[in-house]
Amino acid sequence: EVPFEAQDFDYKTHHDDPEFRKRHPLGCVPALQDLRSGQTLIESGAICLYLAEQHSEKNLLPASDRGKCYQWFMYNYATLEPKIEPYWHIEESDPEAQGKKAKIDESLVEILQPIEAALSKTDYIAGARFSVADIVLGQSIFWLRNRPIMASFPKMTAYIENLKRRPAAQKAGLFAE
Repeated sequence: EVPFEAQDFDYKTHHDDPEFRKRHPLGCVPALQDLRSGQTLIESGAICLYLAEQHSEKNLLPASDRGKCYQWFMYNYATLEPKIEPYWHIEESDPEAQGKKAKIDESLVEILQPIEAALSKTDYIAGARFSVADIVLGQSIFWLRNRPIMASFPKMTAYIENLKRRPAAQKAGLFAE
């Protein structure tokens, strides 16, 4: 319910666009320009926390679950994403691609278990209500949706389906197949 305007960029060329580099010095995404304050931010996590704080009426950082929100927020960026990131560097034409992906899957088992355990107690990662932690962690888990490893994590699979049904996620085009 917060108005926004998304700008699409050609992934292959926007890195070199001088106008975009005014927003992000490395020419990477994401970058957020808050038209109300004039502030520009980079880095997904910083943008999510900033928006949660700027729109506190949405209660995406609930006081009762704030510690858990921060915990899972940081778990995503410090623990989970670094293990997922190598998937993006594997070329499908590589004859060892499947073996490399299987190795990554093996390394994820231990890391995914605490998430599955937390989701066995509640619908959202940090407590009873949707939070900023669900936005970042949900996106990372969504990237794993087609990996065979997810068959061992039914709570995470249901969690992603629940997040996909959220009207805001649908409007923003998150979790697009």
